Amino acid sequence: MHEYGDLIRIQDRQQAAEDPHPDSGPIFEAVQRLSSDFGPNKPRATFFPGSVLSHSRLVRQFFEITKSGNPDAILLTDLDRFESFDNHRAEYSLVPVINISGSPTHLADADLVPDDPQSWRDAAAIIRRFRTRREMLPATFRTAATPAIRMLAYLFVSGKDLTPVRVPQSRYFFAYQGFQNTRATITLAEALADAGMLRRSFVDRHSACPNCQSHRLVVREECPACRSANLSQAAFLHHFSCAHIGPESDFRQGSALICPKCLKQLRHYGKDYDRPGDALVCRKCAGTTTEPAVGFQCQDCDAHIDGDLIKTVDIHAYSLTDHFLSRLSGKSSAGVRPASGSINRLPPKLREQIGRFVGKTGSSRRGFVAKLDYASRHDIARTKGDDAFQALRQMFKDRLQGLLADTAHVHSSTDGDYVYFHSLTPEEFKDSSEQILAECDSVLSVPLRPKFEITWVGSGEETGG
Repeated sequence: MHEYGDLIRIQDRQQAAEDPHPDSGPIFEAVQRLSSDFGPNKPRATFFPGSVLSHSRLVRQFFEITKSGNPDAILLTDLDRFESFDNHRAEYSLVPVINISGSPTHLADADLVPDDPQSWRDAAAIIRRFRTRREMLPATFRTAATPAIRMLAYLFVSGKDLTPVRVPQSRYFFAYQGFQNTRATITLAEALADAGMLRRSFVDRHSACPNCQSHRLVVREECPACRSANLSQAAFLHHFSCAHIGPESDFRQGSALICPKCLKQLRHYGKDYDRPGDALVCRKCAGTTTEPAVGFQCQDCDAHIDGDLIKTVDIHAYSLTDHFLSRLSGKSSAGVRPASGSINRLPPKLREQIGRFVGKTGSSRRGFVAKLDYASRHDIARTKGDDAFQALRQMFKDRLQGLLADTAHVHSSTDGDYVYFHSLTPEEFKDSSEQILAECDSVLSVPLRPKFEITWVGSGEETGG
């Protein structure tokens, strides 16, 4: 540790004469004020990669540079050397990455530009936000022992959604802010969304190579016969007497038009011939068409895919569900994680609905709540798109509400679909539940394979379905 500090001090002395940011002036004073605002808790930072490179003394004026301990930020110094960034990020998943490399990157939570005062203010605000929200996390999530916990905790302390950003260098043509491995990030986020911890939001739809999964595809018009993209547009002539239709270039002989089929000269437009329009001519096989095929060429594996065989992939952003956000912030049950079966586990609007029903009827029997789970959700969203699943889900809910009539109410929230059975007990419902679900599922073009899980009972009992 002493050796590391000595290297920094030596470098400071070497740079002092030529440092573009002297120990005075508006920028230096602004950075000094921001640093003093933190009081005795000056932000601690570690460099990544760990080598000591040429950094502005402004950075070391603002941060306390450390090689160990609990930093408040990771300072990203070199974008060409972050092969092990995921491992480093896993170790410090609850602190922001501040990019000081001079080149923008999706891996960072903020880009720090030494000459820009607003850049310093933004970095300071992000560090404060991470600090504040990190303290709100329950102890289970502060340790961040698994990738799932790390992702959930990071989304909470960052105060941001998991959002795709355009990255042309990526084979997927996008990446997620703050994460290096796009495929692993999607797999984990989808699993958390299926578990009701994250909420999906549609962003875009990409075509994907079925061979290597790359999204970097060139779409092009092709000859339907040989699939060549070497097409040219040509004006066509129609010779009335022999009914031959072909490119004008086939008829042209000098200044005259001679039919290549019957060798007669075409003299009068409208009497000997007409122009039916343009068509595409393939320079490879000489075929002609007015309806070219659509094809895709993968830029990563060079595979060719016919347009009707290409698959599409929906790109989503992910955000913490209301329930899980409350759990992470420690706001549910006065900062204590609710026990299984507690009404506080239910979405706020559903709790309000239960309260209104009890207040209106004066009934001490408050029924029970069952949550719907759709076993086919992931498969349908993957093969047909999330819009298809949402349409099937809505049809199912409408049918279910119709069958239950006045005995229950179907409630939807960001956490999922719930049914509040205000006039039945779990025992009364148990005998008919499978029949009701099967009847609702049978009218759908693609089965959702629904099942109920009883999550709350009015008497306070804990039960599961």
